[in-house]
Amino acid sequence: MTKVIRYTPEYLCMIADHGSPERHRHPTAHLVCAVEGTLRCTVGTTQVTCGGIMIRSEVAHEIQADGRMAVFLMANLSAIAERMTSQYLASSDHAVLAEAAVSEIQALCRQTRDDMDTQILTLVGIDSEGKITADERVLAAIAEIEAAPSIGADMMAQLCQRTYLSQSRLSHLFKQQTGDTLAGYLAFMKLRKAFEYAERGMFLTDAAMYAGFDSSSHLAATCKRMFGISLSAFLRSQKNIADL
Repeated sequence: MTKVIRYTPEYLCMIADHGSPERHRHPTAHLVCAVEGTLRCTVGTTQVTCGGIMIRSEVAHEIQADGRMAVFLMANLSAIAERMTSQYLASSDHAVLAEAAVSEIQALCRQTRDDMDTQILTLVGIDSEGKITADERVLAAIAEIEAAPSIGADMMAQLCQRTYLSQSRLSHLFKQQTGDTLAGYLAFMKLRKAFEYAERGMFLTDAAMYAGFDSSSHLAATCKRMFGISLSAFLRSQKNIADL
């Protein structure tokens, strides 16, 4: 069973009871550490056995684990992902964590501290201090998306109007500046808004529609694609965070 520890605008942290033996890819960067035993990873064409690993977004991979894993999925447009890329993934699609860092992460996981996630990020030097650096027009687009209550079909037109750029130019600039596609970021933020509305007490269908999804099934499919876990498992874990 997957247990969500924290969901923030910058990352999702969870404890997974099993690996992901089927080859797949996600539009988010990964930080994965074995809570017990080791990980057997295939990243691209490279096979790695280790205690912990970082993997760049959109890189095909599979991970088999001896036991539980601490998993972070990073929003690409975040200070955390930016620091992760510059410090660990600047010249490779993956980076193996040092054994000493893995040992400390495993100790933190066993303690089940409330601040486990932030302690782990600080330990590996990719905490969320600071802001992303990008062209002012890209930052303006991000601010518009974050402030919007819903991400509907007219969002792209709003962004073009805000930045005085055409859709093709804005999309190109966004990708160039952030490494993420504008469409991918819109999907991530729409998902985040739907979760926030559900957590406030909205019925799931209402939360999905208000955030900009066509239906709750569209929301569920996006959750599975982005995070690799079912929507029901995610929401069930969210309700149980206080019990972890």
